[in-house]
Amino acid sequence: MARHSYGRARASRAQLTKAWKAIFWGLIFFGITSYAIITSSGSILQWLAQKGNEDDEDDGQVGAGNRTWADLQERRVERLRRGCETLGLEQTMSKIVMKHLLVDLTHNVLFCYVPKVASTSWKRLWFLMVRAAKRDEIMSLPRAYVHGPTLSTLGNDKFSDDARETMLGTFKKILFTRNPLERVVSAYRDKLETEDVESSYDFHKHIGREVERMARGKVTSGGHDVTFKEFVEFLVTPMNGTTWTEGQRNEHWRPTVDLCAPCLIQYDAIGRYENLEKEGREALEWMGAGKYADDFPPPASNAHTSRQTALDYLRRLPVTHRLNFYKTFLLDYLLFGYQIP
Repeated sequence: MARHSYGRARASRAQLTKAWKAIFWGLIFFGITSYAIITSSGSILQWLAQKGNEDDEDDGQVGAGNRTWADLQERRVERLRRGCETLGLEQTMSKIVMKHLLVDLTHNVLFCYVPKVASTSWKRLWFLMVRAAKRDEIMSLPRAYVHGPTLSTLGNDKFSDDARETMLGTFKKILFTRNPLERVVSAYRDKLETEDVESSYDFHKHIGREVERMARGKVTSGGHDVTFKEFVEFLVTPMNGTTWTEGQRNEHWRPTVDLCAPCLIQYDAIGRYENLEKEGREALEWMGAGKYADDFPPPASNAHTSRQTALDYLRRLPVTHRLNFYKTFLLDYLLFGYQIP
């Protein structure tokens, strides 16, 4: 009887498909990667467990469970602080970070804008806040102009190092985040899956072709039929195993942690794209710019990507691609309280 059971077990194991083997080794890979991160600090396990119980995907919309904007900010800022401290993350004030910090000298605010997180809407609003221009004039500006060099950022040459230090130390500092998967899917749909006629940058020519060369060994369609699988492989695979191209680190899909340096800059408030209408108004009131709340322009319709749509795209990916995606955006998930799907 024992031999018969043993024989059935062997037969069952022999029937494992290649797909299940890929899943098995993918999980092993993810486990090793996670272990390497986790063991970087003795208290990370406790921190992750606590965060997992406290908050995930909607860590709270304003008003949910009687939460106020102040309650949410205390919770989010503390999670970020503890995460950076526990992981021992050290960041530097790079040019890319200073470029993404919008400066408002009227309301004494620094705002880290993140592409695909309503950045066009925020920049249009910034024109109103810092220039007191007419709303109709601002709303009619071409998107290429809105994203041009007109608005002042912390990296502007007119600011001295001392002035930058003063602003970083005394101004209110805020950023808005977005679910990493939804942000990347939105970028893919907007820049590569369809034609972005408003952008001054040809993503198909510059990025699509680069993706095709990496995935196919040559350009086959001028960058116009890049699949989501090829795009994700492009995002998560450094050239020669060590270096990244400018296209791979494009601001539209570069992790928010890289663009805003939240473990270096002590942000006072962290809003969420997922609850933009409510939290955008709350953020403006907090900045002292509440009179502009009704002027906040809605994001472009093609910029919206629902959670379900993002998950549909995720299902197109092999397990190894999913795991590499999680690895690449892991800090965005952990520090900003988003749940890995």
